[in-house]
Amino acid sequence: MCGIAGIINYGHYDLHALKHSLIHRGPDAQSIYVEDQVALVHARLAIQDIANGQQPFHFAHYSIIFNGEIYNHLELRQSLSEFSFKTHSDTETLLYLYAKFGDKMFAMLDGMFAFCIYNRKENHLILARDRAGKKPLYFIKKAGSFIFASEINTIKTILPLDINEDAIHCYLRAGFIFKPHTPYKNLQKLDAGTYVKVNISTLETTF
Repeated sequence: MCGIAGIINYGHYDLHALKHSLIHRGPDAQSIYVEDQVALVHARLAIQDIANGQQPFHFAHYSIIFNGEIYNHLELRQSLSEFSFKTHSDTETLLYLYAKFGDKMFAMLDGMFAFCIYNRKENHLILARDRAGKKPLYFIKKAGSFIFASEINTIKTILPLDINEDAIHCYLRAGFIFKPHTPYKNLQKLDAGTYVKVNISTLETTF
Protein backbone atom coordinates (compact mmCIF):
# COMPACT_ATOMS: atom_id res chain seq x y z
CA MET A 1 0.00 0.00 0.00
CA CYS A 2 1.33 3.40 -1.03
CA GLY A 3 -0.17 6.84 -0.65
CA ILE A 4 -0.47 9.71 -3.11
CA ALA A 5 -1.48 13.34 -2.80
CA GLY A 6 -1.12 16.55 -4.73
CA ILE A 7 -2.10 20.19 -5.00
CA ILE A 8 -2.55 22.66 -7.82
CA ASN A 9 -1.69 26.12 -6.47
CA TYR A 10 0.03 24.81 -3.36
CA GLY A 11 1.67 28.04 -2.19
CA HIS A 12 0.04 28.46 1.22
CA TYR A 13 -0.22 24.76 2.14
CA ASP A 14 2.19 22.74 4.28
CA LEU A 15 3.53 20.07 1.93
CA HIS A 16 5.62 18.45 4.66
CA ALA A 17 2.50 17.94 6.77
CA LEU A 18 0.83 16.41 3.72
CA LYS A 19 3.75 14.04 3.26
CA HIS A 20 3.92 13.14 6.95
CA SER A 21 0.21 12.21 6.97
CA LEU A 22 0.92 9.46 4.41
CA ILE A 23 3.90 7.78 6.10
CA HIS A 24 1.75 4.97 7.49
CA ARG A 25 0.83 4.06 3.91
CA GLY A 26 4.40 4.13 2.62
CA PRO A 27 7.14 3.82 5.23
CA ASP A 28 9.94 2.96 2.77
CA ALA A 29 10.24 6.36 1.07
CA GLN A 30 8.44 9.70 0.96
CA SER A 31 8.88 12.41 -1.63
CA ILE A 32 7.69 15.90 -2.53
CA TYR A 33 7.97 17.13 -6.11
CA VAL A 34 7.06 20.69 -7.11
CA GLU A 35 6.97 22.35 -10.51
CA ASP A 36 5.25 25.61 -11.32
CA GLN A 37 1.82 25.48 -9.60
CA VAL A 38 1.84 21.70 -9.10
CA ALA A 39 2.99 19.72 -6.06
CA LEU A 40 3.01 15.90 -6.04
CA VAL A 41 3.51 13.86 -2.87
CA HIS A 42 4.20 10.13 -2.68
CA ALA A 43 4.72 7.66 0.17
CA ARG A 44 6.07 4.29 -0.95
CA LEU A 45 5.68 0.77 0.31
CA ALA A 46 8.32 -1.00 -1.77
CA ILE A 47 7.01 -4.20 -3.35
CA GLN A 48 8.04 -4.26 -7.02
CA ASP A 49 11.58 -3.27 -8.04
CA ILE A 50 12.53 -2.29 -4.51
CA ALA A 51 15.75 -0.54 -5.55
CA ASN A 52 14.43 1.45 -8.53
CA GLY A 53 10.78 2.22 -7.91
CA GLN A 54 11.09 5.77 -6.60
CA GLN A 55 8.31 8.20 -7.43
CA PRO A 56 7.36 10.46 -9.03
CA PHE A 57 8.56 8.71 -12.17
CA HIS A 58 9.30 11.09 -15.05
CA PHE A 59 9.35 10.65 -18.81
CA ALA A 60 9.40 13.43 -21.40
CA HIS A 61 6.70 15.93 -20.34
CA TYR A 62 4.94 13.42 -18.04
CA SER A 63 5.25 12.60 -14.34
CA ILE A 64 3.33 9.95 -12.41
CA ILE A 65 2.61 9.05 -8.79
CA PHE A 66 0.96 5.68 -8.34
CA ASN A 67 -0.65 3.55 -5.65
CA GLY A 68 -1.47 -0.07 -6.44
CA GLU A 69 -0.41 -2.91 -8.69
CA ILE A 70 -0.90 -3.58 -12.41
CA TYR A 71 -1.15 -7.35 -12.68
CA ASN A 72 -0.59 -7.54 -16.44
CA HIS A 73 2.14 -4.93 -16.71
CA LEU A 74 4.78 -7.36 -18.03
CA GLU A 75 2.38 -8.45 -20.75
CA LEU A 76 1.64 -4.82 -21.58
CA ARG A 77 5.34 -4.08 -21.99
CA GLN A 78 5.27 -6.18 -25.16
CA SER A 79 3.32 -3.36 -26.83
CA LEU A 80 5.92 -0.78 -25.74
CA SER A 81 9.02 -2.00 -27.54
CA GLU A 82 9.96 1.52 -28.65
CA PHE A 83 10.63 2.54 -25.03
CA SER A 84 13.85 1.84 -23.12
CA PHE A 85 12.81 0.54 -19.72
CA LYS A 86 14.99 1.55 -16.78
CA THR A 87 13.15 -0.41 -14.06
CA HIS A 88 11.01 -3.50 -13.52
CA SER A 89 8.27 -1.37 -11.97
CA ASP A 90 4.66 -1.28 -13.15
CA THR A 91 4.80 2.48 -12.55
CA GLU A 92 7.10 2.88 -15.53
CA THR A 93 4.84 0.66 -17.62
CA LEU A 94 1.84 2.83 -16.76
CA LEU A 95 3.52 6.05 -17.79
CA TYR A 96 4.74 4.70 -21.12
CA LEU A 97 1.27 3.31 -21.81
CA TYR A 98 -0.20 6.77 -21.30
CA ALA A 99 2.51 8.38 -23.42
CA LYS A 100 1.70 6.01 -26.30
CA PHE A 101 -2.03 5.32 -26.00
CA GLY A 102 -3.42 8.23 -23.98
CA ASP A 103 -6.90 7.63 -22.54
CA LYS A 104 -7.20 4.34 -24.47
CA MET A 105 -4.82 2.75 -21.98
CA PHE A 106 -7.50 2.41 -19.31
CA ALA A 107 -9.23 -0.43 -21.17
CA MET A 108 -5.92 -2.32 -21.18
CA LEU A 109 -5.26 -2.33 -17.43
CA ASP A 110 -5.83 -5.28 -15.12
CA GLY A 111 -5.10 -4.29 -11.55
CA MET A 112 -5.94 -2.18 -8.54
CA PHE A 113 -4.78 1.38 -8.67
CA ALA A 114 -5.13 5.06 -8.02
CA PHE A 115 -2.72 7.36 -9.80
CA CYS A 116 -2.05 10.88 -10.98
CA ILE A 117 -0.29 11.78 -14.22
CA TYR A 118 1.00 15.32 -14.66
CA ASN A 119 0.99 16.28 -18.35
CA ARG A 120 3.01 19.48 -18.71
CA LYS A 121 2.44 19.81 -22.46
CA GLU A 122 -1.35 19.75 -22.20
CA ASN A 123 -1.30 21.52 -18.82
CA HIS A 124 -3.48 19.07 -16.92
CA LEU A 125 -3.50 16.40 -14.25
CA ILE A 126 -5.27 13.12 -14.85
CA LEU A 127 -6.55 11.17 -11.82
CA ALA A 128 -7.74 7.59 -12.22
CA ARG A 129 -9.08 4.62 -10.22
CA ASP A 130 -9.43 0.92 -10.94
CA ARG A 131 -12.75 -0.65 -11.91
CA ALA A 132 -13.19 -2.51 -8.62
CA GLY A 133 -12.52 0.62 -6.59
CA LYS A 134 -9.84 -1.03 -4.45
CA LYS A 135 -7.77 2.15 -4.19
CA PRO A 136 -9.62 5.31 -3.07
CA LEU A 137 -8.98 8.83 -4.29
CA TYR A 138 -10.56 12.01 -2.91
CA PHE A 139 -10.41 15.56 -4.23
CA ILE A 140 -11.66 19.05 -3.48
CA LYS A 141 -11.58 22.47 -5.12
CA LYS A 142 -11.41 25.30 -2.62
CA ALA A 143 -9.99 28.81 -2.39
CA GLY A 144 -8.34 28.67 -5.80
CA SER A 145 -6.63 25.33 -5.23
CA PHE A 146 -7.28 21.72 -6.20
CA ILE A 147 -6.24 19.08 -3.66
CA PHE A 148 -6.34 15.28 -4.00
CA ALA A 149 -5.22 12.40 -1.78
CA SER A 150 -5.58 8.71 -1.04
CA GLU A 151 -7.22 9.49 2.30
CA ILE A 152 -9.65 12.08 3.63
CA ASN A 153 -7.46 12.56 6.72
CA THR A 154 -4.57 13.62 4.50
CA ILE A 155 -6.64 16.46 3.07
CA LYS A 156 -7.89 17.36 6.54
CA THR A 157 -4.27 17.71 7.65
CA ILE A 158 -3.89 20.88 5.60
CA LEU A 159 -7.47 22.03 4.98
CA PRO A 160 -10.37 22.30 7.45
CA LEU A 161 -13.43 20.48 6.12
CA ASP A 162 -17.05 21.19 6.98
CA ILE A 163 -19.34 18.30 7.93
CA ASN A 164 -21.94 17.45 5.30
CA GLU A 165 -24.95 17.04 7.59
CA ASP A 166 -27.21 15.82 4.79
CA ALA A 167 -24.75 13.02 4.04
CA ILE A 168 -24.56 12.04 7.72
CA HIS A 169 -28.36 11.94 7.98
CA CYS A 170 -28.42 9.76 4.86
CA TYR A 171 -25.90 7.38 6.42
CA LEU A 172 -27.92 7.12 9.63
CA ARG A 173 -31.09 6.37 7.68
CA ALA A 174 -29.78 4.11 4.94
CA GLY A 175 -26.46 2.81 6.23
CA PHE A 176 -24.47 4.41 3.42
CA ILE A 177 -23.93 7.77 1.71
CA PHE A 178 -25.29 8.24 -1.79
CA LYS A 179 -22.85 9.22 -4.51
CA PRO A 180 -21.42 11.73 -5.20
CA HIS A 181 -21.61 12.88 -1.59
CA THR A 182 -19.01 12.29 1.14
CA PRO A 183 -19.09 13.10 4.88
CA TYR A 184 -17.67 16.55 4.10
CA LYS A 185 -18.99 19.42 2.02
CA ASN A 186 -17.41 19.92 -1.42
CA LEU A 187 -15.20 16.84 -0.97
CA GLN A 188 -15.63 14.32 -3.76
CA LYS A 189 -14.55 10.71 -4.18
CA LEU A 190 -13.55 9.66 -7.67
CA ASP A 191 -15.84 6.86 -8.80
CA ALA A 192 -14.38 3.41 -9.38
CA GLY A 193 -13.39 2.77 -12.98
CA THR A 194 -13.30 6.45 -13.90
CA TYR A 195 -10.79 9.20 -14.50
CA VAL A 196 -10.88 12.97 -14.41
CA LYS A 197 -8.75 15.59 -16.14
CA VAL A 198 -8.02 18.78 -14.21
CA ASN A 199 -6.97 21.88 -16.09
CA ILE A 200 -4.05 23.35 -14.15
CA SER A 201 -4.79 26.94 -15.16
CA THR A 202 -8.58 26.97 -14.57
CA LEU A 203 -9.09 23.96 -12.23
CA GLU A 204 -11.90 22.87 -14.55
CA THR A 205 -12.60 19.14 -14.27
CA THR A 206 -13.57 16.88 -17.18
CA PHE A 207 -14.83 13.36 -16.49
